[in-house]
Parts: sequence; C-alpha cells; structure tokens
Amino acid sequence: MFGFFVFFVFCVALFLLLSRKQVQKDSAWWVEIVTSQPKGTYYFGPFSNVEEANHAQSGYVEDLEGEGSKVIAVQVKWCQPKELTIVEEEQLTYS
Repeated sequence: MFGFFVFFVFCVALFLLLSRKQVQKDSAWWVEIVTSQPKGTYYFGPFSNVEEANHAQSGYVEDLEGEGSKVIAVQVKWCQPKELTIVEEEQLTYS
C-alpha cells in the first residue's frame, strides 16, 4: 500500500511539473498598449522577464505616438496574446 502511495505522489508531482512547463512555454511577458486614436490594442514582446519588458515599453510608446496614435494605457502582462494588433474596423480606412 505504501508503494502505491509513493507512486501516486510521484505521478502527481510529475504532472504538476509538466503542466507548469507548458504554461511557461505558452506565456511570456508582453507590453500591452491601448490607444484611442486609432482605437486599438497592441502587444509587443515576448520578453523573458518583467524588467526587460518595463525597460522596452517607452520605446514602443514613442513609436506609436510618432505615428500619430494617442496612447491611453500601458501595461506589462504575463500572457499569450492571440493577436498582436487589434484595431476596431470602423477606424480603418482603405485606399
């Protein structure tokens, strides 16, 4: 019975270790910037640590503002964005 218990604990520990690695592989630090003109959300990254993302965020803000965007929020997040640029369609103009 003790052998079964040890085997069970080993299996649970192995499962937790492998699932944590999967989460780490799928997620990273990203800089999320929200703008009001055009209305959208932009993700920059991935970064291996929060310090690296914090250091880089001002450059991304400068670039967006240089293109005429009005930045309203900047946040460093641990995530895995499905899209890197999300802009409302009504704001887009086609040539």
